[in-house]
Amino acid sequence: MIKNLLLSGALLSVAALMLNAETKVYTMDELGDEVFVSPNGKFVSVGDYEQNLSYIWSADNPETFAPLPGEVVTYDVDNNGTVVGSIQSEPGIFRACVWENGEWHLLPSHEAVMNTAEANCISGDGTIIAGTQFINDPTSAIKGRYYPCIWKKGEDGSWNLTAYTNINLPNHQGFLTKCLYVNGDDIIIGGRLYCGIGSEVPALIINGELKFWNELASYSEPFMFQGKYIAYDENGNQYRTTDPDDPNIFYTTYVTIDGYRDGETGEYFSGEFSSVDKYGNFYGYRTRAFNVTEDGAGELVNGATIYNFSNDEWTDNPDYTNFAIGTGDGKYIFPMGDCVIVDGAKKKLTETFGFSVTRTLSSVRSISDDGKVIGANLSELHPGTGEMLYYPAVIVLDEPLVAGIDDVVSENGITIIVSAGRVDVAGTDDVTIYDLKGSVVSNAVTSYVAPGMYIVKAGDTTRKVFVK
Repeated sequence: MIKNLLLSGALLSVAALMLNAETKVYTMDELGDEVFVSPNGKFVSVGDYEQNLSYIWSADNPETFAPLPGEVVTYDVDNNGTVVGSIQSEPGIFRACVWENGEWHLLPSHEAVMNTAEANCISGDGTIIAGTQFINDPTSAIKGRYYPCIWKKGEDGSWNLTAYTNINLPNHQGFLTKCLYVNGDDIIIGGRLYCGIGSEVPALIINGELKFWNELASYSEPFMFQGKYIAYDENGNQYRTTDPDDPNIFYTTYVTIDGYRDGETGEYFSGEFSSVDKYGNFYGYRTRAFNVTEDGAGELVNGATIYNFSNDEWTDNPDYTNFAIGTGDGKYIFPMGDCVIVDGAKKKLTETFGFSVTRTLSSVRSISDDGKVIGANLSELHPGTGEMLYYPAVIVLDEPLVAGIDDVVSENGITIIVSAGRVDVAGTDDVTIYDLKGSVVSNAVTSYVAPGMYIVKAGDTTRKVFVK
């Protein structure tokens, strides 16, 4: 039944495109900075982390942002309107939660979780949730660390927690979950890794294993002042000495990232993967070090970045501070502000897509798989406090940015739907997708794949398909 509805929705979406002849903008006067669109564009979740308020928008009732009960910040929504977020269960205590069947349900927590647990992302089919938990750790300067985790939905509808607390994190605050990419059996979490003295770098959790691209090193050196070593006697009294072998000399620790001495001049690395598209392109920003000398000096360059998971390639652009998301085919990329990069050329977003807003369009946060529905932030200064206020906006374009369904194969009660970057199968759970080398790409009924030719075996039906 679910698979038949999936097929119906996919076919109806093509017809619906013909009925919508103009770009429309939906917004509200309530605050909301977390604005995330479901892959199919039918739902948008809105959350405000300062007020602990949340809303949901539906394409079936686009004029309304329906409030969700409780002190909750929502972070993501799936194709069926299932919302995930963080609920304040008691003052100062936040727990990961999921909105199902008209009510909030707490997700399981690690036994050592402290005051914060969040459900940050959910897969389009609603079977996997990724999040962050602040776990007690006495060795940390803040007595805990942020660890990533996932919840998988069981056959009985319950959620089963896998806490990645065995990951060897740098001696800092931990890892914050920002986005989720599911490709067959692979579960990849993108986010921000704290490291060094005060730096952050983009990182992935690939099936429970940490991957990042910066080289970290830690060193100790004696602390000196005016040419003398600083030392402390057995009573804790400070003195200075010229003897380098004095056992009471105080040593300081410093960290290098890619050879650069972190924080030495007040400069730190900054970076994260903020989002991911259906092709496995991770979008965000990062710092790179150039001309690093033996003493740890060098030049830090910040900029927007895209990392392609399938081919392990980076695209960096220091002309932009951040890439929020893109269509995955390289045609449309959304940086911060009222702009869009179209085939490599920077354009004004409002002019390109033919709409206007009453507040400043500060950023695009997410888009549907076909790019037709855009979740964005509008902003304005509070006239009294001078504080920047953020409001949600849902922009529904007159046509999708990515082509719709390219092929539909129906045989033996089984339907194979081929669209840009995606293969959907209805009528059976027995699915195997092979590339032309014979390697298994996926066994899922909804698979996001790179452009190319594939063999789809669905039950008793086998077809060669081309994915754009």
